[in-house]
Amino acid sequence: MAAGIRRSALCSVFAVCISTLAFAQEDEALHRFAGDLYRAGAEVRVDDANVEDLYAAGETITVDTIVRESVHAAGRQIRLNRLVGDDVYAAGYAVDIGGAVSGDVTVAGYRVELGTDGSIGQDALLAGRFVLVRGPIAGDANLAGETVEISAPISGSVEIRASEIRFTDGARIDGTLSYWSSNEVEVPAAVTPAGRVTAHLVEEMSPRGTVVGAFIGSLIFLLVIGAIFALLFPRVLMRAQTKFSERPWACLFLGFATTSALFGAILVFATSIIGIPLVPLLLLALPFALAAGYLTSAYLLGHRVLKLFRFESDAGRLSTLFAVLAGIIVLLIVGLVPILGWVIVVLATVLGIGALCALRFNLQKQTSGAA
Repeated sequence: MAAGIRRSALCSVFAVCISTLAFAQEDEALHRFAGDLYRAGAEVRVDDANVEDLYAAGETITVDTIVRESVHAAGRQIRLNRLVGDDVYAAGYAVDIGGAVSGDVTVAGYRVELGTDGSIGQDALLAGRFVLVRGPIAGDANLAGETVEISAPISGSVEIRASEIRFTDGARIDGTLSYWSSNEVEVPAAVTPAGRVTAHLVEEMSPRGTVVGAFIGSLIFLLVIGAIFALLFPRVLMRAQTKFSERPWACLFLGFATTSALFGAILVFATSIIGIPLVPLLLLALPFALAAGYLTSAYLLGHRVLKLFRFESDAGRLSTLFAVLAGIIVLLIVGLVPILGWVIVVLATVLGIGALCALRFNLQKQTSGAA
């Protein structure tokens, strides 16, 4: 069923000439490289054996296998149920760590929970609207959210930035505690002695922690998605780069035309009895299309950046991966520029969509000698 949902979403993208990945590449959304596993789909359940590093993206991600090294995941709902031998990097709406993590954990989401059966062997950086620590943390913890609740021991020092901070049965902090909040927090002596507590009271809770958490979440999400995209579709990206080099303005025009066609089709179908059933399908296709355009532009930009540093690139997955990740970082930095930043990011997304459409239409370079 998950594969059917994914194919339906992608096919609706193709119907409005947004993405041509399936026509240009036959790779499935699963790839193994040495011991590393790359999985993508609507519903991803990882129960494969012998996994070193895991890269996963999808609507829901459930990890039911031991990962010997690190986990990189992005999705709406993420649940880790088994041992992770090294670090965890995750971003999603709800992230639930229900197994032991031997290394560091960096997580951003709306609801972030370290469950009673979960644990973190080293440091934790958790950011979200609700951050719940119900399992032990062996290192330091940096927690940011609207509400932060601790009900488990933390062996290191803790920094908390939140409007509401709660300590329940089982909470203990062996190091120092520093918190930033608009409300004074009563820290029980059983949690940590008063001499180890430093309070920073502010008139109104600064959104800085939320902004930082959102940026970290965006970075993790895009890097994971970008890595999977690059490793699944290296030939498509190389061909898109060739088309863009041949006809950059035509790619931009195609991007505007097809993006307008997609949004326009939603409005047109919404006014038609026959077309109304297609509206949810188009709405489902929209994020796929925009993500494909954004990541394609990231590759085009990253390819140029790597060439400036004399990095020799080819059609291999590794060089494609480096180019996509470099482009994502540049676009994220550019996006921080006030007013102009989001305009550039939108144009980049439209340009990427146009480059993919150029593949579908097999757009060729026109020369002066053409008939």
